[in-house]
Amino acid sequence: VAASSATAESASASDPQSIGPYSLVRELGAGGMSTVWLAVRSDGELRRSVAVKLLRGLASADQCRRLVQERQILAQLEHPHIARLYDASTTDDGLPCFVMEYIEGVPITDYCQRHNLAVSERLELFRSVCLAVHYAHQNLVVHRDIKPSNILVTEDGIPKLLDFGIAKLIDPEVLSEKPVATMPWLRLLTPDYASPEQIQGKLVTTASDVYSLGALLYELLAGQRPFQLAGLPLPDIEHLLASEEPVAPSAVAAAAGQARLAHRLSGDLDTIVGMAMCKEPQQRYGSAEQLAEDLRRHLDGLPVMARKATWSYRSGRFLARNRMAVAVTAAFIAVLLSSAAGLGVLALRLTQQRDKAQLYATVLEDIFETSDPMETVPGNLTAGEILDRGAQRIAQVPEEQAEVRADLMSTIGNIYRRLGLYDEAGALLDAALATRRRVFGQEHLAVAESLAHLGALRVEEGDYELAEDLHRQALGQRQRLLDEEHLDIATSLSDLALVLRERGRDDEAVALLRRALAMRRRLLGDHGDVARTMARLASSLGRTGAFDEAEVLHREALALSRRIHDSDHLAIAESLNDLASTLIDRGEYQEPEPLLAEALEIYRKRVGDDHPLVVSCLNNLAALATFRRDFVTAEKRYLETLAQGRIVLGEGHPNLTYMLLGVGSSRIKLGQAAGAEAPLREAVAVRREVYGADHFLTAKAETLLGACLIDLGRYGEAARLLEASYRVIANQEPPRARETQRVLQHLSRLYQATGQTDQAAKIQVLLEQVRSS
Repeated sequence: VAASSATAESASASDPQSIGPYSLVRELGAGGMSTVWLAVRSDGELRRSVAVKLLRGLASADQCRRLVQERQILAQLEHPHIARLYDASTTDDGLPCFVMEYIEGVPITDYCQRHNLAVSERLELFRSVCLAVHYAHQNLVVHRDIKPSNILVTEDGIPKLLDFGIAKLIDPEVLSEKPVATMPWLRLLTPDYASPEQIQGKLVTTASDVYSLGALLYELLAGQRPFQLAGLPLPDIEHLLASEEPVAPSAVAAAAGQARLAHRLSGDLDTIVGMAMCKEPQQRYGSAEQLAEDLRRHLDGLPVMARKATWSYRSGRFLARNRMAVAVTAAFIAVLLSSAAGLGVLALRLTQQRDKAQLYATVLEDIFETSDPMETVPGNLTAGEILDRGAQRIAQVPEEQAEVRADLMSTIGNIYRRLGLYDEAGALLDAALATRRRVFGQEHLAVAESLAHLGALRVEEGDYELAEDLHRQALGQRQRLLDEEHLDIATSLSDLALVLRERGRDDEAVALLRRALAMRRRLLGDHGDVARTMARLASSLGRTGAFDEAEVLHREALALSRRIHDSDHLAIAESLNDLASTLIDRGEYQEPEPLLAEALEIYRKRVGDDHPLVVSCLNNLAALATFRRDFVTAEKRYLETLAQGRIVLGEGHPNLTYMLLGVGSSRIKLGQAAGAEAPLREAVAVRREVYGADHFLTAKAETLLGACLIDLGRYGEAARLLEASYRVIANQEPPRARETQRVLQHLSRLYQATGQTDQAAKIQVLLEQVRSS
């Protein structure tokens, strides 16, 4: 809605010229409470156009809270088809604002019309939108205002979904041509695309977004909206949406003389739209993903769910209108079916699946719902808080539906894990495992899945011994219950390999990953899981010293990830980070820096600063400074990364040892051995606890501590550490030449410092043998 000239002049006089490092260029749009500006970053760090959303005029506390909540919701969403949040800030007046991805595009309906897209092309474009909405639902966000102007398509044909949470958060910009001003809550939706329950002020859930998607699909196919609501009073709109069915898209095309289009739309597409726009929420598609999948099946010439669902929906309405006649008919049919045991069993199974699906939908709707469309949700609402509601709701699922309860506990537990809420995740995942064992017995694919989920949690917590046991149990069950070649088995092999690598058993990890990679290549071809397995294998090979093969695999994984993912996908960042780490390990110090810079930018954009992936990348940048012999920079980077790692990973996590050793090594090189001792001792203690005293990684840490003690003149302890480390390192298969040379050099220095010239001479002979080999 365009602002009036008086309002525009007022806004121009009061709006700031810059927000932090962002210079405002021109106003892109204005509404009742906010304006959106095109801006550029002007501090020299980055040069890109962004969109800045500001409150306008004298903002109320409620408007500030709504904008902060919108900002919080956007921060949760990282998807290639959702406009991203870049930054959050405040104006000089102390009002909240935020910086978003600037989308140069047009509404999806205009794009399809301008480019004269065929029906199949429109469906493919629309499917991307469905999957973006499904991603938001998985992250516990309901859009509530899906419509063409909130879906912009770039010139490259990339759709971007805008303004999540707008129905709760914003005084829109988004009304239909003639909004009904007498009903304040109606301003929080767009009637042309709103579901019947939204218009009636009832509970609004993810099913409402499915309805809005159906209305949008109707317009993309038929060229007009399902209902013509402009100028109608609210009671008429309520009655129309609640009781009247829209004309089928194919009939609209036929009335317009488009016979070929009418033929194309009749059948599957009419019924798909009809199912998405069912009056009753429970009769619609269960998710936006199901809607996208039905469109894919239609495009592939396969049967679609909507045909069956539409039949059951219409027959259900027929039952409601003709109860007596149907009752008599049903009694007759029951006699006929009483002898058909097979059909009876099939009917029972279908009923059970229907009841289970209905219970899933009910619980998920309860998690999303608010009791009143005017209810104000707290501005600091987080995904964790919404998940807490879900966890409480799960407890109310009846015992006879224990299988459903376990599925929901598993789903929400895994979301807790991804958010880093490990205690909450552990409670739900443990309960899911116990429930599944009670329902299915000790050996079942659902039990194996729970074991794998718990194994993943223990890896992130650093409890590798328990993680290994859990993943071995999951793998064993899957191998006994599934075909020899199955993706779940490949997943278990890869998961177990990750644990073994973290425990320092690299050769075992490599063997498992080779099996997993071969299996996934055969079953998947070019796929993200293939690239991830390739990268994991390459990292494990690098730890064994097989740098040539590791580099080849890392580059292949990176090329595959770039081929199948968007340019800022996390898989690309991980490949960049892993390749850089391998190059550093093999002594190449020029190429890694731009690789790490690109990876760090993607990580920060996609997961924020406080994430283990960011810590890993920062650690590699510190290592690069060490190998370039810039020890001042290295120490500074290691200390910063260590501080962040203690927060993100937690005290005692084995990955902290890399930063601790980096700090100690840098200080030794800077002649500050006294300051190096404490971090080195902490690293040795953690590795002895995690890996054991006779492990290669422990020996590497003890070698560095021994070198520090030589500098401090404490030769006795240094000798014990270095001699023990040499025994471990020298017996590695394949040989670790670089580490062997390092410990021998320190032993030589120790023997020379203590006057043991014969021993020093023997060490020199060993050194020459290692160098020549």
